[in-house]
Amino acid sequence: MTNINRGAPLSTANAAVAAEYTFNPAAGLVSIPDGTATILSITNLTRNVVIYNPIASVGGALEVPGTVRVDRDTTAMLSTDRLLVIVDRGSSNSTDTILGNILEELQQQTYLIQSMASR
Repeated sequence: MTNINRGAPLSTANAAVAAEYTFNPAAGLVSIPDGTATILSITNLTRNVVIYNPIASVGGALEVPGTVRVDRDTTAMLSTDRLLVIVDRGSSNSTDTILGNILEELQQQTYLIQSMASR
């Protein structure tokens, strides 16, 4: 089953967290409505696992703009799992800036997860 999820629209200069995505774990597909954006990384926050990160060679995937088919087995995951989908909005800034922005977003999300887990 495919489920359309809505996330918090956090953003930085080049990279942004997708505000909406579709996750089909049976097919290993993650899509965003903006079919022109490039998906930079995908983390399953519910299960605390990175399912796609081409920079770190995690879950290598066939990608077309706006859609990723991950190589990682996602069949045990649920379409309702909360994902952190980071996309490139197509800015002309350098790769280092994009990666720095992604790192900042991931640090913020990690802090929030750790804060919720310690309650």
